[in-house]
Amino acid sequence: MGLVLLTKMTWIILLGLWPLSWACWIWRQRLDSNMESCKKQIVQLAVIILLGVYVLNLGYGFEGSFKPIEDYTFVSRTLAGNESVVDENGGGNRFTGSWMGKIPVPFPKNYLRGIDLQKVDFELKKWSYLNGEWKKGGGYYYLYALMMKVPLGTWGLFLLAMGLTFFNRHYRSSWRNELVLLLPAATIFLFVSSQTGFSRYLRYVLPSFPFLFIFISKVAQSIKFRQWIISIPMSAALLWSVGSSLFVYPHSMSYFNEIAGAPREVTGILLTLTSTGDRSCCI
Repeated sequence: MGLVLLTKMTWIILLGLWPLSWACWIWRQRLDSNMESCKKQIVQLAVIILLGVYVLNLGYGFEGSFKPIEDYTFVSRTLAGNESVVDENGGGNRFTGSWMGKIPVPFPKNYLRGIDLQKVDFELKKWSYLNGEWKKGGGYYYLYALMMKVPLGTWGLFLLAMGLTFFNRHYRSSWRNELVLLLPAATIFLFVSSQTGFSRYLRYVLPSFPFLFIFISKVAQSIKFRQWIISIPMSAALLWSVGSSLFVYPHSMSYFNEIAGAPREVTGILLTLTSTGDRSCCI
């Protein structure tokens, strides 16, 4: 938990998502007969969160940790209120003078400032480029980008895993197992997509991918079950995914799949634009 908070600021949502995942896990269980187990899990969950926050503070050397929130000067409208730089003021603090202002923030000073500054970028609505068009903001950018940037073989594996989950009980775990795995991926994607102030970089949704790859891996059970009608298209999709990626190596950052055009052709166009100083080719 602590290492992931240090790695990607977006993962601050885990501090709420982990308790929510646990609540979904125990939902509809008979708590009376499992009260001791429930208490033990609550303690474990609390230790995970406390240890994660401790490691986060340790990574910043406890710089400014546990300062009252009213001691900060914020610049985003979300935290500064009407005195934000978005409203052409020098910054402020919406919590000053309230009971919430006395609450110590269990995060390092610069960690909270980083969240504040990132929020300003979204509130100012910067220009974004998508499909040949410049505009401010954009809510469907990341879904469109995934359609263009993720190898079609990977999309095939994902759709195959979804189909097997719904229509073949041998590939389906309990709804609680599936939910705990897919909830972080869906939450990250929806959270990032909801920040419509600007949309430029697909990397913001990359933390969703590991969970989806684990979900996709269920299709490999077709080999154990000797279901060749599934394992053959699975192998073809896997080879397609790996092959299309290797086809453009070492220019993987500029990869586009076959929907956008042949990977090598699109990559060549992007490299030409980059070499001539055209930075507008975000996607």
